[in-house]
Amino acid sequence: MQIDMVGMLRNQFYSIIRSMTDADSDAAIESFIRRWSPSGGSERVNHQLFLTELCDVLGVERPEPSVDDNTALPVH
Repeated sequence: MQIDMVGMLRNQFYSIIRSMTDADSDAAIESFIRRWSPSGGSERVNHQLFLTELCDVLGVERPEPSVDDNTALPVH
């Protein structure tokens, strides 16, 4: 018996994402999964794009860019 790990992970991911969004976003979730499924382990290389698109699917704000803030450092 061959275990379809990709299929199992896909189903778990879909269930988690679906529980976090409303039913109207099924098409967006499916599109996201289809887009990223072939990437294999490349999410690490593409992590910024992956997380940005995941935020869009979840309907949450995208992360803010880092800023160079030296105000917390003591001045000598």
